Amino acid sequence: KQFDIGGFSERRRDSSLRGRRSDRLGPLPLGVALIDSSVVLFGRVFPHTAPKHRQQLLTHFGEFIKQAKSSRQHAVQINIFTAFISALKGLVAAKTTLGSDEIIKT
Repeated sequence: KQFDIGGFSERRRDSSLRGRRSDRLGPLPLGVALIDSSVVLFGRVFPHTAPKHRQQLLTHFGEFIKQAKSSRQHAVQINIFTAFISALKGLVAAKTTLGSDEIIKT
């Protein structure tokens, strides 16, 4: 199943994050490219943040998902979950853990 976010399919966004995007699709709009780059950067920075800040970020993301209006909720969820997956990939690459049980329960 594909999702349409701002005129761009999930497949296109997913492939751009992995760096295997086909050139026939052309360049991404600036807003989409900025979000994609931010997600990748978040994944690289997250392993180096203090556990206290990790918990704050995850709590903030959870609240933001709850507060998102229905028209944008799906896009917000995809972006936050993609950022979280990127963070988990960063943790694996850094050979570190998410943190204490308290952070995991967040």
